[in-house]
Amino acid sequence: MLNEKAEKEQGKIEKNTKTSYDLWKEKSEIPWDSKDLSPSRLSHWGKCPASYEYYYIQKIRGGDRDYFMMGNILDEVVMEEFRHDFTQDIDDIVELAADTLMKRMTESDTLTKSNGDEYTLADMKSTVMDFRTWVRHFLRALQEGQDSSGRAVHLPVISDSQTEAFWTVNIDGVDVRLRGFADLVHEDGSVTDLKMASPLAAVMWTDGKVMSELQWVIYSQGLNTNKFRYLVMDKKAVRSEGRRVAAPCEVRVLSHTVYPKDVENVKKKITSFLRSTDFLNGHKTGVFPPTPLYNGIANKFGSRPKALQLTQNNFCQHLCDYKEQCFKEHFSGDHRMDEPSE
Repeated sequence: MLNEKAEKEQGKIEKNTKTSYDLWKEKSEIPWDSKDLSPSRLSHWGKCPASYEYYYIQKIRGGDRDYFMMGNILDEVVMEEFRHDFTQDIDDIVELAADTLMKRMTESDTLTKSNGDEYTLADMKSTVMDFRTWVRHFLRALQEGQDSSGRAVHLPVISDSQTEAFWTVNIDGVDVRLRGFADLVHEDGSVTDLKMASPLAAVMWTDGKVMSELQWVIYSQGLNTNKFRYLVMDKKAVRSEGRRVAAPCEVRVLSHTVYPKDVENVKKKITSFLRSTDFLNGHKTGVFPPTPLYNGIANKFGSRPKALQLTQNNFCQHLCDYKEQCFKEHFSGDHRMDEPSE
């Protein structure tokens, strides 16, 4: 019989070893089958098979990230409360979003910054203040039909949110089901997915970026439509008293029609995934090579920090929790580790 402390520790372990697949299984009322795939799982493999192996097969977990929390709260809390009445007072929703973020951050045992540093309480309060600013201007843009820069923001009438989509494809004679939750479904049958994104030119969301994504095709096929849009919140920031603070976000609508070639491209990716990972056979003969992303020796802000001059850091600039382990295991990192210069 576990005592209360032991039960709590066991709960932490179970929480930190769950994949997005596990979390989706809990969220859905329809049981998951061994041949079910989520877009996020397929996308993870597409960016780097080695990272996929660390996450899904070895079940090595990185820390929680504030931007994942904010994105989830925007989907599951903000829009869930707001979608029923765009004319309502937004103050209560903004505060609910802020309170929810603070609660999730303070309760997380693995919350870390992208550089690995831990969050202080002051850091958390600053992050929540930024989130409050972005949410307020995002909702205001939807209410007023334009964002703070004057860009038009219009959506069709929303009929439902967090709607599960199912798309079955036959690959090499086997039916495989793609499934996931679409953020918004509209009365005209179209589908919308929300994205909180960086406005930096190197990583910002554009129509071109959509071409490399999977959700828009998978969700549209699963919900029997060819009309899809991404509603993008660009998290603007300005310098104030030596730190970056939130500025009114910009909101953009990226609308796309799904054509047969788009569907064919995704089917090819699914086929490549199944054949190379041996997913349908428990990954027994799967092959998971690393695919590092080299992007020079400057960061996304254009500066050249000393850490990024080191081979073990600049060999790959994917956002990844496994960079050190990958460098050692796949690139003989023990023999190639650069020493920081004074």
